[in-house]
Amino acid sequence: MLFPRVQYSFHLPISVEHAVDLLKAVTHKGQLLPEKYQKEDAFEAIKKFNGKILEQKFEVSQKVKQGQHFIPLIKGEFIDTGKGCVVKVDCQLFFGSKLLFLLWNIVSFFLGIFFMLKGNLMYGTTAFCCFILNNLVAYSSFSMHVKKCKILLEEVFDI
Repeated sequence: MLFPRVQYSFHLPISVEHAVDLLKAVTHKGQLLPEKYQKEDAFEAIKKFNGKILEQKFEVSQKVKQGQHFIPLIKGEFIDTGKGCVVKVDCQLFFGSKLLFLLWNIVSFFLGIFFMLKGNLMYGTTAFCCFILNNLVAYSSFSMHVKKCKILLEEVFDI
């Protein structure tokens, strides 16, 4: 897997319509400026996500105070089961974060190869260490944000 991605699902004892209403209640439509540039009112304080919610699908991200490179874009869909619904969730990086991640992986990997072929083992090893460190930071940061988002979704759906 080239980019970090996590998939999971929730089984809810409520209807699809009720689950959609619960998520809409805590989601601000569209993109927001970081909270430090906004006036905070009581209504906006309950909003936990930014994004869009349709009848059966949604695409949201966690509302944050500062920009985060590895915050997940949460895409999901509601599936009616007759006795409730299933919420399938797919967490992945935003397109810009994918480009940044890919750019630094390519640069550090090929610099490592270049320096190794030139016989400079110290620079080559340093470049490969940067490649490994880039992946460790990206995957661990993404994983941390996914856990936070999963907890927020569990709170929204009262699981």
